[in-house]
Amino acid sequence: MNPVFIQTLQRTLVGAATVSMLAMFAPPTGNTQGVKATLTSVTPKGAVDPYTLQKQLQALEKRVLELEKEALATAEDAADSDAAAAIVDERLKNSETAVKQLTQRVADAEKDAGDDRRGGETASGKNDKADDDAPMTVTAPFVVVDGAGKPIMRVVEAENGFSRGVYVFNENGNSVAHVGVLRDGNGRLYAATPGGFPAAQLGAQPEGGVVSVGNNSRQVVILNKDMLTFIGDSDAPVAAFGTKNRAKGYLELNDSSGNKMVEAGMLNNNKGYVLASPYRATVDPHGDPSVLKGAGK
Repeated sequence: MNPVFIQTLQRTLVGAATVSMLAMFAPPTGNTQGVKATLTSVTPKGAVDPYTLQKQLQALEKRVLELEKEALATAEDAADSDAAAAIVDERLKNSETAVKQLTQRVADAEKDAGDDRRGGETASGKNDKADDDAPMTVTAPFVVVDGAGKPIMRVVEAENGFSRGVYVFNENGNSVAHVGVLRDGNGRLYAATPGGFPAAQLGAQPEGGVVSVGNNSRQVVILNKDMLTFIGDSDAPVAAFGTKNRAKGYLELNDSSGNKMVEAGMLNNNKGYVLASPYRATVDPHGDPSVLKGAGK
């Protein structure tokens, strides 16, 4: 076999393999603006797989050894043994250099893959290592979108009608859930229908927690540490059940304007009572029929 042909063939194979490897490690091109949030460790399409690359390197090393054997066999039959030896030596140097370069790139790929598995890339472009003490920091406002570019979550400061916190959107771009802070500095959570008033809320106040249920425009049920209150269509409380100073049970029924019509509870002498309105004075020996009290009227 012609030694010049062998040398040309080998350089072509090594060069093609080297170019292929370099292309695999080339950085991606395109617009990188926007915010991305990595919640799970995945291997994106087109990413370098160090294990596949290792197999390709092993195949290349095997092919280089085969070419070297062929070159040595050709050199033994060559008339000019010195020239053949020089060709073989040059081939060996080129092959060893290519293998070293590819070996280093395999090591770099394995290191990068390990960094991705330990935490991924932060918004600043730096990899979070497993032994890092500082958490990842992202500056608001920012939006997390789905594969179609639709918003999933928005984190904002208080601005443009949004209070400070996190908003979650449905597939149509409607805000339907919120975790955030009220103007008084207390926290709240709510769930809502698209474009509607919060259907359910959980909030904090200095005196304790508050839970409320709403319709499409206002709160209709409110529960705090003292009372469960039902709000009527006129926005007035129509019924309340709870306590008096956390010491006695209490019931109140009102008309549509919030006027008390029935009240039930207990007196300080531990007698229960019921008051019904309208109250009227009477001299009937049986007492006032609008008042009912324990142990006699």
